[in-house]
Amino acid sequence: DNNFILQQEITGSYDPNDKTCLNGPTLMPDQLDENLYYLVRFQNLGNDTAIHVRVVDTLPVTLNHSSLQLLSSSHVYAASLKNNVLEYKFDSILLPPAIHNEAGSNGYVLFKIKPKQNLSIGNSIVNKADIFFDFNPAVITHDAITTIVDPVQPEATIIEFSGLRAGEHNQLSYKVVFSEPAVKLILESSSDGVNYYEESAGWILQSRSGAAMNFVDEFVGMVKMHYRIKVVSQDGLLLKVAGVVVDVPSPGISILSIVRSGSDIQLQVNVDKGGVYETGIYSIDGKYVYNRRLTFEKGTNIFRVPFGRNAGGVYSFVVFKGRKKYSRAFVWKRD
Repeated sequence: DNNFILQQEITGSYDPNDKTCLNGPTLMPDQLDENLYYLVRFQNLGNDTAIHVRVVDTLPVTLNHSSLQLLSSSHVYAASLKNNVLEYKFDSILLPPAIHNEAGSNGYVLFKIKPKQNLSIGNSIVNKADIFFDFNPAVITHDAITTIVDPVQPEATIIEFSGLRAGEHNQLSYKVVFSEPAVKLILESSSDGVNYYEESAGWILQSRSGAAMNFVDEFVGMVKMHYRIKVVSQDGLLLKVAGVVVDVPSPGISILSIVRSGSDIQLQVNVDKGGVYETGIYSIDGKYVYNRRLTFEKGTNIFRVPFGRNAGGVYSFVVFKGRKKYSRAFVWKRD
């Protein structure tokens, strides 16, 4: 069971320091004897090379700590598990800053662990990680939440969730398909990706399943904003969560978002000068699966790339302009 393919459906633009349960947000009672796969990613967003990096994961009591197995990582590490605290140490990692080396500034760890057998329907496994770059304060990831659900629970799928900067406003678009007579959609926002506040909430009837919906967040100013949408059943069960980041365009080229739309990926790229740009998508092993020369207009450009035939895993979208390269990573789960 060590041949697990690193895969997770993308639900928003890439957050460089995050933790994800690759099994997804739900778990059936008969899956409690199976491993959960956790991926923690980190990126040096500072101005100087990080000499040492630590990833500290306080494992919750809902996990069977004795079943922990470390699988892979981007760099050589030393690991320890004391009580319920899992710590990876990357001493002398010499992780360059993203502003100097986008690809080389990233790292990750992957491990598997089993849930406790006594969990019941409605219980959630909530976990996050603290990432330390040298002596700086911890970068805290968002919670990775996996909920034990009834096998006959209603289903919901967020087939599209995207955001677009328009002046000082952010325009959000989303589509949700569900089997319930009605579901509650909760839209939340955050300026730091940790503390979220409710923007809107309301019940959607089955007749609007799959319909395009929009929300405008006004006067957010020139700050990066994190958004997430929650789909809640009539019984109060969280069915699905998706997130998207709307970034502030910067001079040059900005890859604002990468989101899934059916079997395609939808990308938003902002350029300060129109022209022809080389673009590509490559897998974690460096092989290109997409390579196109595209004409971008000045401002934000939205386009799709068919991606359904590609294997699940970690990919990077890259834009070349002269000798400069701009890239952003995303995770794809094949249906």
